[in-house]
Amino acid sequence: MSKTDDRVILEWAAQQGRVLLTHDVETITRYAYERVQAGLAMPGVFEISRSVSVGLQLKISC
Repeated sequence: MSKTDDRVILEWAAQQGRVLLTHDVETITRYAYERVQAGLAMPGVFEISRSVSVGLQLKISC
């Protein structure tokens, strides 16, 4: 999906009720904010630093 337009990915995620995990810190948040401002569904976007492996397990204590 790396070549898919950001707006298409966000629309798909919204239709599926999915939160998006992305390394794209350049454009995806702009389009996510546009969706929110337009009153469109936006389940959520998490930006993950490229220096963090998505498969990395983190131990969080509360």
